[in-house]
Amino acid sequence: MFRDDNDKSGNLAYSRIVQRRADYHNEMGDPKKANEELRDLATNLAERGANPSVVNRYRQMCGMPAAPGPSVPAQPAAQARKPARRGRKPARTKRPRKRG
Repeated sequence: MFRDDNDKSGNLAYSRIVQRRADYHNEMGDPKKANEELRDLATNLAERGANPSVVNRYRQMCGMPAAPGPSVPAQPAAQARKPARRGRKPARTKRPRKRG
């Protein structure tokens, strides 16, 4: 049903079904069949115009090389984090009192 439908709105449901099937094949001790399922999924999603990063994720899951194309450079972990909240003043530190 989802495999033959070229509507992008079905891609998410289709990928979940195939992922579940691949998981079952792995659990039954048949990783070769699981990889076939994921390879077919990557191919079908690419033909349907799915996001290239999603297609590459499934390609890598089954051991295929990532498809060439525009890629977004990975950010270092420090840059990938959200910035600190703005608008808050830093905590005040107490100064020692002068006695005199």
